[in-house]
Amino acid sequence: MLEAVYWDHEGNTLTYYPGVTIPSGGSYQSEKAAIGVYQKQGDIVGGWDRGIRDWITEYHAQISPIRKEWPDVYVEGWTANLGLKETRDQPEWTRRWFQTAQKKGVSDIDAYEPYHQIKAYAPEVIQRFVDLATEHNIRTGFWFDHGADNDWHGTVVAKQPWACKLSPEAEADFTETLSTIEKYKLRSMHWADFFTVWPCDNKSHGHLPGKYSVYAPGQRMLRFAEDVRKRFPDSVLGAHGGFNNPQYAKYVDSRMNAWWVDPADRFSAIEPDIHIDRLVAGGNIPYVYGAHVTNLIPWFRILNWVNHMGYENNLHDRAGFRYGLLAALAMTGQLCLNSIPDEIPESEIAFTRKWIAWARDNRDYLKETDRLFDRSLRSAISGRVTPILY
Repeated sequence: MLEAVYWDHEGNTLTYYPGVTIPSGGSYQSEKAAIGVYQKQGDIVGGWDRGIRDWITEYHAQISPIRKEWPDVYVEGWTANLGLKETRDQPEWTRRWFQTAQKKGVSDIDAYEPYHQIKAYAPEVIQRFVDLATEHNIRTGFWFDHGADNDWHGTVVAKQPWACKLSPEAEADFTETLSTIEKYKLRSMHWADFFTVWPCDNKSHGHLPGKYSVYAPGQRMLRFAEDVRKRFPDSVLGAHGGFNNPQYAKYVDSRMNAWWVDPADRFSAIEPDIHIDRLVAGGNIPYVYGAHVTNLIPWFRILNWVNHMGYENNLHDRAGFRYGLLAALAMTGQLCLNSIPDEIPESEIAFTRKWIAWARDNRDYLKETDRLFDRSLRSAISGRVTPILY
Protein backbone atom coordinates (compact mmCIF):
# COMPACT_ATOMS: atom_id res chain seq x y z
CA MET A 1 0.00 0.00 0.00
CA LEU A 2 1.49 3.31 -1.03
CA GLU A 3 1.46 6.19 1.44
CA ALA A 4 0.64 8.53 -1.42
CA VAL A 5 -2.36 10.82 -1.57
CA TYR A 6 -3.17 10.39 -5.25
CA TRP A 7 -2.94 7.00 -6.91
CA ASP A 8 -4.70 4.76 -9.42
CA HIS A 9 -5.75 1.28 -8.42
CA GLU A 10 -6.08 -1.54 -10.92
CA GLY A 11 -5.75 -5.16 -9.86
CA ASN A 12 -2.72 -5.43 -7.60
CA THR A 13 -1.13 -2.26 -8.95
CA LEU A 14 -1.10 1.10 -7.19
CA THR A 15 0.26 3.97 -9.26
CA TYR A 16 0.90 7.57 -8.36
CA TYR A 17 2.31 10.39 -10.49
CA PRO A 18 4.85 12.54 -8.65
CA GLY A 19 5.10 14.96 -11.59
CA VAL A 20 8.68 16.01 -10.87
CA THR A 21 11.44 16.96 -13.27
CA ILE A 22 14.73 15.25 -12.49
CA PRO A 23 17.84 17.06 -13.73
CA SER A 24 20.75 15.22 -15.29
CA GLY A 25 22.56 13.30 -12.57
CA GLY A 26 19.71 13.90 -10.11
CA SER A 27 17.59 11.39 -8.23
CA TYR A 28 14.07 11.03 -6.85
CA GLN A 29 12.98 9.17 -3.73
CA SER A 30 9.57 7.61 -4.28
CA GLU A 31 6.79 7.33 -1.76
CA LYS A 32 7.11 4.72 0.96
CA ALA A 33 5.18 1.47 0.47
CA ALA A 34 3.84 -0.75 3.25
CA ILE A 35 3.75 -4.50 2.62
CA GLY A 36 1.91 -6.98 4.80
CA VAL A 37 0.06 -10.29 4.86
CA TYR A 38 -3.66 -10.70 5.31
CA GLN A 39 -5.99 -13.68 5.46
CA LYS A 40 -8.97 -13.80 3.15
CA GLN A 41 -12.27 -14.01 4.99
CA GLY A 42 -14.54 -14.57 2.00
CA ASP A 43 -16.72 -11.62 3.02
CA ILE A 44 -16.72 -8.94 0.30
CA VAL A 45 -17.50 -5.40 1.47
CA GLY A 46 -17.36 -2.57 -1.04
CA GLY A 47 -15.54 -4.75 -3.56
CA TRP A 48 -12.78 -5.76 -1.13
CA ASP A 49 -12.33 -8.91 0.94
CA ARG A 50 -12.81 -8.06 4.60
CA GLY A 51 -9.34 -9.41 5.33
CA ILE A 52 -7.58 -6.74 3.27
CA ARG A 53 -9.94 -4.06 4.62
CA ASP A 54 -9.09 -5.04 8.19
CA TRP A 55 -5.37 -5.02 7.37
CA ILE A 56 -5.50 -1.49 5.94
CA THR A 57 -7.62 -0.27 8.86
CA GLU A 58 -5.14 -1.68 11.36
CA TYR A 59 -2.28 -0.11 9.39
CA HIS A 60 -3.95 3.28 9.75
CA ALA A 61 -4.32 2.67 13.48
CA GLN A 62 -0.58 2.06 13.74
CA ILE A 63 0.60 5.10 11.77
CA SER A 64 -1.75 7.58 13.44
CA PRO A 65 -1.79 6.96 17.20
CA ILE A 66 -4.36 8.79 19.27
CA ARG A 67 -3.51 11.85 21.31
CA LYS A 68 -3.30 11.77 25.08
CA GLU A 69 -6.53 13.83 25.23
CA TRP A 70 -8.55 11.08 23.56
CA PRO A 71 -11.44 10.64 23.63
CA ASP A 72 -12.34 14.26 23.11
CA VAL A 73 -15.76 15.91 23.37
CA TYR A 74 -16.28 18.21 20.46
CA VAL A 75 -18.86 20.73 19.26
CA GLU A 76 -19.13 21.72 15.62
CA GLY A 77 -20.09 25.36 15.37
CA TRP A 78 -22.02 24.90 12.14
CA THR A 79 -24.37 22.33 13.72
CA ALA A 80 -24.62 24.11 17.07
CA ASN A 81 -25.08 27.43 15.26
CA LEU A 82 -22.36 29.14 17.25
CA GLY A 83 -19.85 31.56 15.82
CA LEU A 84 -18.70 35.15 15.68
CA LYS A 85 -22.13 36.38 14.62
CA GLU A 86 -23.68 35.12 17.88
CA THR A 87 -20.73 36.46 19.86
CA ARG A 88 -21.33 39.91 18.40
CA ASP A 89 -25.16 39.97 18.38
CA GLN A 90 -26.05 37.76 21.40
CA PRO A 91 -23.22 38.19 23.90
CA GLU A 92 -25.16 37.02 26.99
CA TRP A 93 -26.53 33.94 25.23
CA THR A 94 -23.03 33.11 23.97
CA ARG A 95 -21.61 33.33 27.49
CA ARG A 96 -24.32 31.01 28.83
CA TRP A 97 -23.60 28.63 25.96
CA PHE A 98 -19.93 28.37 26.97
CA GLN A 99 -20.86 27.95 30.63
CA THR A 100 -23.11 24.99 29.83
CA ALA A 101 -20.56 23.50 27.43
CA GLN A 102 -17.91 23.59 30.14
CA LYS A 103 -20.27 21.91 32.61
CA LYS A 104 -20.92 19.11 30.10
CA GLY A 105 -17.21 18.49 29.65
CA VAL A 106 -16.72 19.89 26.13
CA SER A 107 -13.03 20.09 25.22
CA ASP A 108 -13.14 21.66 21.74
CA ILE A 109 -15.33 23.96 19.67
CA ASP A 110 -14.72 25.43 16.27
CA ALA A 111 -16.92 28.29 15.14
CA TYR A 112 -18.82 27.86 11.89
CA GLU A 113 -16.95 30.63 10.11
CA PRO A 114 -14.06 29.58 7.85
CA TYR A 115 -10.81 31.51 8.09
CA HIS A 116 -11.48 33.62 5.01
CA GLN A 117 -14.76 34.82 6.55
CA ILE A 118 -13.56 35.98 9.96
CA LYS A 119 -11.94 38.98 8.30
CA ALA A 120 -15.46 40.38 7.99
CA TYR A 121 -15.59 40.80 11.78
CA ALA A 122 -13.89 43.35 13.97
CA PRO A 123 -10.78 41.97 15.73
CA GLU A 124 -12.35 42.60 19.13
CA VAL A 125 -15.24 40.24 18.26
CA ILE A 126 -12.81 37.48 17.31
CA GLN A 127 -10.83 38.07 20.49
CA ARG A 128 -14.01 38.02 22.60
CA PHE A 129 -14.95 34.62 21.18
CA VAL A 130 -11.48 33.20 21.83
CA ASP A 131 -11.40 34.68 25.35
CA LEU A 132 -14.76 33.10 26.20
CA ALA A 133 -13.51 29.70 25.10
CA THR A 134 -10.25 30.09 27.02
CA GLU A 135 -12.08 31.28 30.14
CA HIS A 136 -14.09 28.05 30.08
CA ASN A 137 -11.11 25.76 29.35
CA ILE A 138 -12.25 24.97 25.81
CA ARG A 139 -9.88 24.96 22.85
CA THR A 140 -11.22 26.79 19.85
CA GLY A 141 -10.54 27.77 16.27
CA PHE A 142 -12.19 28.02 12.87
CA TRP A 143 -12.54 26.04 9.64
CA PHE A 144 -9.77 25.61 7.11
CA ASP A 145 -12.33 25.92 4.35
CA HIS A 146 -10.17 25.66 1.25
CA GLY A 147 -13.03 26.95 -0.83
CA ALA A 148 -16.77 26.24 -0.82
CA ASP A 149 -19.55 27.61 -2.99
CA ASN A 150 -21.86 27.05 -0.01
CA ASP A 151 -22.80 29.76 2.48
CA TRP A 152 -23.50 27.28 5.36
CA HIS A 153 -27.04 28.17 6.44
CA GLY A 154 -26.62 31.69 5.09
CA THR A 155 -24.16 32.52 7.85
CA VAL A 156 -20.88 32.83 5.95
CA VAL A 157 -19.56 34.10 2.64
CA ALA A 158 -19.18 31.50 -0.08
CA LYS A 159 -15.79 31.23 -1.72
CA GLN A 160 -14.73 29.38 -4.83
CA PRO A 161 -11.70 27.18 -4.13
CA TRP A 162 -8.37 27.88 -5.76
CA ALA A 163 -8.02 25.40 -8.59
CA CYS A 164 -4.32 24.95 -7.86
CA LYS A 165 -2.98 24.86 -4.33
CA LEU A 166 0.45 25.94 -5.65
CA SER A 167 -0.91 29.20 -7.06
CA PRO A 168 0.27 32.50 -5.51
CA GLU A 169 -3.29 33.12 -4.30
CA ALA A 170 -3.47 29.79 -2.48
CA GLU A 171 -0.03 30.34 -0.97
CA ALA A 172 -1.19 33.72 0.35
CA ASP A 173 -4.19 31.97 1.97
CA PHE A 174 -1.95 29.42 3.70
CA THR A 175 0.33 32.16 5.03
CA GLU A 176 -2.53 34.36 6.23
CA THR A 177 -4.21 31.44 8.00
CA LEU A 178 -1.04 30.57 9.93
CA SER A 179 -0.70 34.21 10.96
CA THR A 180 -4.30 34.26 12.20
CA ILE A 181 -3.75 31.11 14.28
CA GLU A 182 -0.72 32.68 15.86
CA LYS A 183 -2.36 36.06 16.46
CA TYR A 184 -5.37 34.66 18.33
CA LYS A 185 -3.65 31.56 19.80
CA LEU A 186 -6.16 29.20 18.19
CA ARG A 187 -5.76 25.52 19.03
CA SER A 188 -8.71 23.51 17.69
CA MET A 189 -9.19 23.58 13.95
CA HIS A 190 -11.52 21.77 11.62
CA TRP A 191 -9.56 21.20 8.47
CA ALA A 192 -9.59 19.57 5.02
CA ASP A 193 -13.12 20.31 3.94
CA PHE A 194 -13.21 20.87 0.18
CA PHE A 195 -9.78 19.31 0.15
CA THR A 196 -9.90 19.00 -3.63
CA VAL A 197 -7.08 19.32 -6.13
CA TRP A 198 -7.70 19.68 -9.84
CA PRO A 199 -5.30 19.20 -12.76
CA CYS A 200 -3.62 22.48 -13.62
CA ASP A 201 -1.70 23.41 -16.78
CA ASN A 202 -0.26 26.69 -15.50
CA LYS A 203 3.50 26.17 -15.76
CA SER A 204 4.21 29.26 -13.64
CA HIS A 205 3.07 27.27 -10.58
CA GLY A 206 6.10 25.00 -10.86
CA HIS A 207 4.45 21.69 -11.74
CA LEU A 208 3.98 19.57 -14.83
CA PRO A 209 0.64 19.69 -16.70
CA GLY A 210 -2.34 17.32 -16.70
CA LYS A 211 -2.48 14.36 -14.32
CA TYR A 212 1.15 15.03 -13.40
CA SER A 213 0.08 18.31 -11.80
CA VAL A 214 -2.18 16.77 -9.15
CA TYR A 215 0.31 15.23 -6.73
CA ALA A 216 2.38 18.32 -5.89
CA PRO A 217 -0.60 20.53 -4.85
CA GLY A 218 -1.87 17.65 -2.71
CA GLN A 219 1.48 17.50 -0.97
CA ARG A 220 1.27 21.26 -0.39
CA MET A 221 -2.01 20.77 1.45
CA LEU A 222 -0.42 18.16 3.69
CA ARG A 223 2.59 20.38 4.35
CA PHE A 224 0.15 23.00 5.53
CA ALA A 225 -1.12 20.55 8.18
CA GLU A 226 2.47 19.78 9.14
CA ASP A 227 3.20 23.51 9.39
CA VAL A 228 0.30 23.92 11.82
CA ARG A 229 1.57 21.05 13.98
CA LYS A 230 5.14 22.26 13.91
CA ARG A 231 4.34 25.86 14.85
CA PHE A 232 1.51 25.02 17.25
CA PRO A 233 2.29 21.58 18.73
CA ASP A 234 -0.59 21.71 21.21
CA SER A 235 -3.19 22.21 18.46
CA VAL A 236 -5.78 19.64 17.37
CA LEU A 237 -6.76 19.03 13.77
CA GLY A 238 -10.16 17.52 13.18
CA ALA A 239 -11.58 16.41 9.85
CA HIS A 240 -14.86 15.93 8.07
CA GLY A 241 -16.25 14.56 4.85
CA GLY A 242 -13.71 16.22 2.60
CA PHE A 243 -11.19 13.82 4.05
CA ASN A 244 -12.38 10.89 1.92
CA ASN A 245 -9.04 9.36 0.94
CA PRO A 246 -7.93 6.80 3.55
CA GLN A 247 -4.31 7.88 3.16
CA TYR A 248 -5.18 11.25 4.73
CA ALA A 249 -6.13 9.59 8.03
CA LYS A 250 -2.64 9.81 9.50
CA TYR A 251 -2.79 13.62 9.32
CA VAL A 252 -5.83 13.83 11.58
CA ASP A 253 -5.08 14.16 15.27
CA SER A 254 -8.14 12.59 16.77
CA ARG A 255 -11.55 12.90 15.25
CA MET A 256 -13.00 12.16 11.85
CA ASN A 257 -16.39 11.60 10.34
CA ALA A 258 -18.07 11.50 6.97
CA TRP A 259 -21.08 13.72 6.54
CA TRP A 260 -22.21 12.48 3.14
CA VAL A 261 -24.27 9.74 4.83
CA ASP A 262 -27.39 11.53 6.08
CA PRO A 263 -27.38 11.02 9.86
CA ALA A 264 -31.13 10.80 10.30
CA ASP A 265 -34.55 11.67 9.10
CA ARG A 266 -34.95 14.26 11.81
CA PHE A 267 -38.36 15.56 10.85
CA SER A 268 -40.63 12.53 10.93
CA ALA A 269 -40.91 9.15 12.58
CA ILE A 270 -42.93 5.97 12.13
CA GLU A 271 -43.77 6.09 15.82
CA PRO A 272 -44.81 9.57 16.97
CA ASP A 273 -43.35 9.07 20.45
CA ILE A 274 -39.78 8.56 19.16
CA HIS A 275 -38.00 11.77 19.94
CA ILE A 276 -35.54 13.71 17.85
CA ASP A 277 -32.32 12.63 19.62
CA ARG A 278 -33.48 9.01 19.44
CA LEU A 279 -33.81 9.44 15.67
CA VAL A 280 -30.37 11.02 15.40
CA ALA A 281 -28.85 8.16 17.42
CA GLY A 282 -30.51 5.57 15.20
CA GLY A 283 -29.36 7.33 12.05
CA ASN A 284 -25.85 7.78 13.43
CA ILE A 285 -25.20 4.03 13.42
CA PRO A 286 -25.22 3.51 9.61
CA TYR A 287 -23.62 6.96 9.28
CA VAL A 288 -20.60 5.91 11.35
CA TYR A 289 -20.54 2.50 9.71
CA GLY A 290 -20.33 4.25 6.33
CA ALA A 291 -17.38 6.34 7.48
CA HIS A 292 -15.58 3.21 8.67
CA VAL A 293 -16.26 1.20 5.53
CA THR A 294 -15.58 4.03 3.07
CA ASN A 295 -12.45 5.49 4.66
CA LEU A 296 -11.05 2.33 6.31
CA ILE A 297 -10.51 4.28 9.52
CA PRO A 298 -10.29 2.53 12.91
CA TRP A 299 -13.53 2.64 14.86
CA PHE A 300 -11.89 4.49 17.74
CA ARG A 301 -10.91 7.37 15.41
CA ILE A 302 -14.41 8.06 14.10
CA LEU A 303 -16.53 10.84 15.55
CA ASN A 304 -20.12 10.32 16.69
CA TRP A 305 -23.08 12.63 16.63
CA VAL A 306 -24.84 12.54 20.01
CA ASN A 307 -27.83 14.83 19.60
CA HIS A 308 -29.81 16.91 17.12
CA MET A 309 -28.65 20.03 15.29
CA GLY A 310 -28.68 23.25 17.25
CA TYR A 311 -29.58 25.20 14.15
CA GLU A 312 -32.86 23.22 14.01
CA ASN A 313 -33.80 24.06 17.57
CA ASN A 314 -31.96 24.68 20.80
CA LEU A 315 -34.25 22.66 23.05
CA HIS A 316 -33.17 19.74 25.19
CA ASP A 317 -34.70 16.35 24.36
CA ARG A 318 -35.23 14.63 27.71
CA ALA A 319 -36.53 11.45 26.09
CA GLY A 320 -33.75 10.90 23.57
CA PHE A 321 -30.51 12.50 24.80
CA ARG A 322 -29.33 9.78 27.19
CA TYR A 323 -29.94 7.08 24.60
CA GLY A 324 -27.98 9.09 22.02
CA LEU A 325 -25.02 9.56 24.35
CA LEU A 326 -24.74 5.86 25.25
CA ALA A 327 -25.31 4.75 21.66
CA ALA A 328 -22.49 7.04 20.53
CA LEU A 329 -20.10 5.67 23.15
CA ALA A 330 -21.02 2.13 22.14
CA MET A 331 -19.99 2.90 18.57
CA THR A 332 -16.62 4.62 18.94
CA GLY A 333 -16.13 6.77 22.02
CA GLN A 334 -15.53 10.02 20.14
CA LEU A 335 -18.34 12.43 20.91
CA CYS A 336 -19.71 15.34 18.90
CA LEU A 337 -22.44 17.39 20.54
CA ASN A 338 -24.48 19.03 17.80
CA SER A 339 -26.16 21.43 20.19
CA ILE A 340 -25.78 22.88 23.67
CA PRO A 341 -29.43 23.44 24.71
CA ASP A 342 -30.41 26.67 26.43
CA GLU A 343 -32.09 24.90 29.33
CA ILE A 344 -30.77 21.51 30.37
CA PRO A 345 -31.35 20.00 33.83
CA GLU A 346 -28.37 19.58 36.11
CA SER A 347 -29.19 15.86 36.26
CA GLU A 348 -28.57 15.59 32.52
CA ILE A 349 -25.29 17.47 32.83
CA ALA A 350 -24.22 15.11 35.62
CA PHE A 351 -25.18 12.09 33.47
CA THR A 352 -23.10 13.46 30.58
CA ARG A 353 -20.05 14.10 32.74
CA LYS A 354 -20.33 10.66 34.33
CA TRP A 355 -20.12 8.89 30.97
CA ILE A 356 -17.44 11.16 29.56
CA ALA A 357 -15.34 10.36 32.63
CA TRP A 358 -16.09 6.67 32.11
CA ALA A 359 -14.93 6.91 28.49
CA ARG A 360 -11.64 8.49 29.51
CA ASP A 361 -11.07 6.00 32.31
CA ASN A 362 -11.76 3.12 29.91
CA ARG A 363 -10.04 4.36 26.78
CA ASP A 364 -8.26 1.04 26.21
CA TYR A 365 -11.59 -0.78 26.43
CA LEU A 366 -13.17 1.61 23.94
CA LYS A 367 -10.35 1.05 21.47
CA GLU A 368 -11.30 -2.63 21.34
CA THR A 369 -15.06 -2.27 21.12
CA ASP A 370 -15.21 -3.54 17.52
CA ARG A 371 -14.47 -6.93 19.09
CA LEU A 372 -17.08 -6.47 21.82
CA PHE A 373 -20.07 -4.82 20.15
CA ASP A 374 -22.11 -5.77 17.10
CA ARG A 375 -20.96 -3.36 14.42
CA SER A 376 -21.91 -5.47 11.43
CA LEU A 377 -23.71 -4.18 8.37
CA ARG A 378 -26.82 -5.88 9.74
CA SER A 379 -26.59 -3.75 12.86
CA ALA A 380 -26.07 -0.59 10.83
CA ILE A 381 -29.03 -1.21 8.55
CA SER A 382 -31.37 -2.06 11.39
CA GLY A 383 -30.22 0.93 13.42
CA ARG A 384 -29.23 -1.17 16.42
CA VAL A 385 -26.09 -1.23 18.49
CA THR A 386 -25.18 -3.31 21.52
CA PRO A 387 -25.72 -1.07 24.55
CA ILE A 388 -23.22 -0.41 27.29
CA LEU A 389 -24.25 -2.13 30.49
CA TYR A 390 -23.98 -0.18 33.72
